[in-house]
Amino acid sequence: MLLFVLAVDLAALAVLVVAARTAPTSQQWATAGWLAAAALPHLHASHLIEQRRRDRSGSPYVDLCSVWIFAGVLALPLVLELALVAVIYGHRWLLVNR
Repeated sequence: MLLFVLAVDLAALAVLVVAARTAPTSQQWATAGWLAAAALPHLHASHLIEQRRRDRSGSPYVDLCSVWIFAGVLALPLVLELALVAVIYGHRWLLVNR
C-alpha cells in the first residue's frame, strides 16, 4: 500500500514538473486573475448565506468552491489552476478560522 501511495505522489510530482515547463501566456494570467477576483467575493458572500441557512434549517453546509475550481480547470493551464485552488482555499481557511 505504501508503494502505491509513493507511486501516486511521484506521478503527481512528474505531472507538475512537466506542466511547469510551459509558461502561461498573459491572457491566461488575466483569466486567472479574473477568476480569483470573482471567486473571492462570491465565496465570502455565499459563506455567510450558507451559514445562516444551515443554522436555521439544520441542513448541511454547501461549499461552492468547486464551481470556481471547475471553471479554472476548463480555462487555465495546470500551474495557474493550482495557484487558483491555493488562493480559493487560502481565502476559505481565513474565512472559516477567523
